[in-house]
Amino acid sequence: MDIEARVGGVWHFAGRVLEIHPSMGLFWAESPAGERRIIEFEEYEVHRRASGPAAA
Repeated sequence: MDIEARVGGVWHFAGRVLEIHPSMGLFWAESPAGERRIIEFEEYEVHRRASGPAAA
């Protein structure tokens, strides 16, 4: 699943979800450039992105 993470409506990160840890309220995601980041639900607003070339 491709996601976009925002804080206060401002874009901070976009990538593909790699691992989900619901009990901890977070997941790992990786950007198209290979950057891995922990996304915490309490810190970010998370939105699904459309997959495919237009989302890259």
